[in-house]
Amino acid sequence: MRALSAHVLHCDDTGICVLDRDHPKGSEARSPLGTSATRGAVYDYTPNWTKAGPVRFLAERRGWLVADGYAGFDEVFERPEVRAAGCWAHARRYFVEALESGDARASLALRWMQALFAVERRASDDGLNADDCLALRRSESVPLIHGLGQWLAATANDESVEPKSPLRQAVGYTLGRWPALLRFSKTGASR
Repeated sequence: MRALSAHVLHCDDTGICVLDRDHPKGSEARSPLGTSATRGAVYDYTPNWTKAGPVRFLAERRGWLVADGYAGFDEVFERPEVRAAGCWAHARRYFVEALESGDARASLALRWMQALFAVERRASDDGLNADDCLALRRSESVPLIHGLGQWLAATANDESVEPKSPLRQAVGYTLGRWPALLRFSKTGASR
């Protein structure tokens, strides 16, 4: 349970196949997962996909919580002792899918995200303290975020992007979580 008390916790609610006598191919259950760069990982098990799983799993959580847009986390994010942050890896995944579907425009967003990830790797590799990490994010990540944000807004209004296309879905997902995705750039917290 050390992971749950980490300063920054990354959490994902993942489907898993479990043995079930009534369903020969198994049935889907959920396994909320919490990981920390410094305190390992912790798993939980719930037999269904409801908000009760993450709410119970994270009942004692304090500090930063990085998660995707799954609505099961909403009640946890409403607690004042939990500081919500969006997950860039989840946003990135949708642009990878758009690129794999043949829309080369997705590569532009992926380049910005790759540059953001490179800044974070450098902060980690250099062992920066919170103040220095925040300074690095302000000087290098914020301009990248600004450029990506402008591109997302323009792409969201681009009539040549089909309404149900993977690129439109990627842009919508990212813009829908934009405030939470920006939170990392306002703090030096990383672990």
